[in-house]
Amino acid sequence: MTVAGGLFIGLAASASTSAEQLHATFIGNAAFHVTDGRLAVLTDFPYESGAFGYMTWSSTAVPSGPAPLCIISHSHADHFAADRAAALCGSILGPRDVVRDSGVEVVELQPEVRWQGITIRAFRTPHASVEHYSFLLEWAGKRVYFAGDTADTGTLLAARELDAAFVTPWLLEAVHETGRRIDARQVIVCHHRVGQTVAEMQGRIVPSQGQVLSLGEQ
Repeated sequence: MTVAGGLFIGLAASASTSAEQLHATFIGNAAFHVTDGRLAVLTDFPYESGAFGYMTWSSTAVPSGPAPLCIISHSHADHFAADRAAALCGSILGPRDVVRDSGVEVVELQPEVRWQGITIRAFRTPHASVEHYSFLLEWAGKRVYFAGDTADTGTLLAARELDAAFVTPWLLEAVHETGRRIDARQVIVCHHRVGQTVAEMQGRIVPSQGQVLSLGEQ
């Protein structure tokens, strides 16, 4: 496994963030900046601002601090923009068609990846005709699941004792239709459109852009 050299330290965005907590800032679409105050991860970011009519973003939306690991579910423009990666990512993890064009140091995608003390489990999940992954992060004593764009419920429902699950409105609806529940303390909806109403299911949280969430708290 190839990892970016050096440990990124010195987060400037929030001096009060505890190493025992994870905070996630919602940037837009499926993009979150997640940090424990020492390390940072960006999910499905950078993406093409406004792609397919989804959310726009500007550089001021991205918290400052340690150069993050960018974890990308798939190559669609509303999840990844290769021409912005070098400016925003310290290293990158994702499908082959993402990392080969990123210009960023690559963390090799395997079923289980260890990066700076974070364990990342990658699950191949279906979406359109592209290589797509959902990810489970074990970090700071938390288990955090990022579904990406898949509409398949199987992998998500097989996950147990999650502190937070990031899901799309259509995946949440698909779970609801099964009559089952996501085994998570928090269910956080992402990739909704601005102003979209998301049905009340399983106490879901629908963040607004720029909102900061404390993961695993009820």
